[in-house]
Amino acid sequence: MPVIQHQTDSQRFILLADEEITGELDYRIIGNSLDITHTHIEPQHRGKGLARHLVNAAIQEAEKNGLGLTASCNYAEQILAQERRLSH
Repeated sequence: MPVIQHQTDSQRFILLADEEITGELDYRIIGNSLDITHTHIEPQHRGKGLARHLVNAAIQEAEKNGLGLTASCNYAEQILAQERRLSH
């Protein structure tokens, strides 16, 4: 199971596997929404559903803080739309 760390100062979640950074998700707070701006998974780790773990961490953070969700990142937008979690 991957480990996700939240770096609040840099508005980023990082994903660690075997103590290596294998992915990241960047976001920004705009008004009352958390906007996911970027997701990245290292090429050798793609196709394993790891980016979804990062998006889920952002969803949990938004819910914890009473924020809506938006996505400037295409991948995150697809995931949020599938889960019907986009704020308009």
